[in-house]
Amino acid sequence: MNQFVCKSCGSNSFGKGIMDGYTNVRPEGKFFSGGTSLELIICTECGDVASMRVKKPHKFKQEM
Repeated sequence: MNQFVCKSCGSNSFGKGIMDGYTNVRPEGKFFSGGTSLELIICTECGDVASMRVKKPHKFKQEM
């Protein structure tokens, strides 16, 4: 986690969090895909979110 420097306060102290449940992200137009959680990297000094990404990115691949 030390690779981050907070843009808001300059700290390099970060923790990891997960948003799940009703906040799950699902691919557009796929109502029954189950969705996926969001993983966040959060500054432990000021609470700013440095990074946010989906836990299962393969769910968003476009089918041709």
